Amino acid sequence: MRRQFGRGPRLAAMAGVLAALTLAACGDSDNDSDTASTPASTAAATQAAEAPAVKDAKLTIGMNSPTYSTQMVTFVAKDKGFFAEEGITDVEVITSDDYVAGMLGGSIDITQGDTDTLLAAAAKSPEPIVLIANYRYKEFQMLAVGKEIEEAADLKGKTVTGGDRGGRNEAVVKELLTELGVDPKDVKFVPLGGGSDDRLQALLAGKVDATNLFPRHTNPLQEGGGKFLAQELKDVPQESVATTAKFLEENRPLVDAYLRATLKARQFIADEANWPEVLQIMKDNDFEVTPDFEAVFDQEVVQVSPDGGFSPAGMDDFIKVEQDLELLPADVEWRKHFDLDALWQAQEALGLEQNPKPDEVQAP
Repeated sequence: MRRQFGRGPRLAAMAGVLAALTLAACGDSDNDSDTASTPASTAAATQAAEAPAVKDAKLTIGMNSPTYSTQMVTFVAKDKGFFAEEGITDVEVITSDDYVAGMLGGSIDITQGDTDTLLAAAAKSPEPIVLIANYRYKEFQMLAVGKEIEEAADLKGKTVTGGDRGGRNEAVVKELLTELGVDPKDVKFVPLGGGSDDRLQALLAGKVDATNLFPRHTNPLQEGGGKFLAQELKDVPQESVATTAKFLEENRPLVDAYLRATLKARQFIADEANWPEVLQIMKDNDFEVTPDFEAVFDQEVVQVSPDGGFSPAGMDDFIKVEQDLELLPADVEWRKHFDLDALWQAQEALGLEQNPKPDEVQAP
């Protein structure tokens, strides 16, 4: 398996998408270049792999993040031979902020990235984009506080951040405060650039009194005297898998093979008995897996959809929040941009129930 890494910070992703959409509009459009199901049995997986529909196929997969938790399904599918069982013998992974632009330009066949970014691109692209599965279907929403804070009431009048002003992280912090009985108007919100690691350091340094963090921050937070006041796992289908309608139509057997192979990997990862092997696979492929990451691996796994499905109600809520924050156009209807027929067939081939149900995702 070959790996490539693209350029630029993640905040540049939408700029690359918009540039690609502009080029696509002016160029040659014909250019080629609610919840987890029961794990599939080994017998079902073996039966599905006996007669691959494709042979010696090449597939280029885009990724929005270089982290081990984002890419583990793909690398487990490679190292466990699930791609090879389905006739995909050449897999290239391209990690780039421009994962949508690469897909529209033809350098990426199937991409995995932020659901909102994919939907925003699908709403504007002259070349139809379809979302064919979900990756992360749940999200930990966790409010961390510094060592001076004992309970939620202590946050009144204190300094709080959710990262960039007006972003979804800030909205999450406000929701968590409200659930804890603190009016967001009673704290002082300040913007803070960078990612969650930067917010952790600001919290430990006493620059802010509360922020939202993630499971991997548990050990350094506690070592610094801080703690979590709230830890909730919610249905938030935040990352999805997509391709172009043209690629799906012209390469349906290949898309089917990709989905079967990655569903096998998801099911393998969902089994706690396999976690040591999953972590070793990622280490062997040169991903950073620190002791802090290993300590909360169970919380990483639970966020990844084991069957590619998601909660439609959770998607409705997620899209509404994004629209309220003006991160997605108000007229985006997510059901119009999802085509789950290939996912349903792959689920059936592996003995899984259809998730989500077809009647839950019919376009209005």
